Amino acid sequence: MAKSEAEVSAEFVALMSPYFRLYPEVVMMHPTKGRIRIDFVGQPTCGRWQGNFGFELKHGAIGDGNFSKWSNALAQCIDYAQSRIISDKIGGEEWFGKTLKYVFIYPCTFKIWQHVQPDDDKQHQWARGQVRLAGKFGVGAIEFDSGKNDWVFTLGAEAAFWLKQGPTNLGLKHAVGERIGADR
Repeated sequence: MAKSEAEVSAEFVALMSPYFRLYPEVVMMHPTKGRIRIDFVGQPTCGRWQGNFGFELKHGAIGDGNFSKWSNALAQCIDYAQSRIISDKIGGEEWFGKTLKYVFIYPCTFKIWQHVQPDDDKQHQWARGQVRLAGKFGVGAIEFDSGKNDWVFTLGAEAAFWLKQGPTNLGLKHAVGERIGADR
């Protein structure tokens, strides 16, 4: 069942607030597209993760058989990953000119982490392939894993962070400085 934007936002804030300081509607500057606005920027509060995380919230049929909406959402997140924050101070910190460490789509209703079975439809397989490519830009997806009863943050279609358990080896490997130049 599709949820409204307000419902998805309220659900997201309730879920992520214990783990992130959340700042809504942060303005950024894309190198070629001008000013853009991301739904949330979050700073991890647990001390195990570093950097500013971007979150793009999607509602409605984003993963319910509408593959073009999913593709557009990933492209939008790649734009955020290539942009710099132009808000001066947020939460008492200087953010001007900083990039986002990662950008995640929430919620991901395609099977990205929960590996696709041969009989799954092609759109799930395509979505997983696209997230693998988007991982090169620090873009991933957040989906619920019912087996672990936890939310998984994927990069390259692999688990990088678990909301309750923290970063995986992949997440720790990528927990380095700002992405610039050859450091990507």
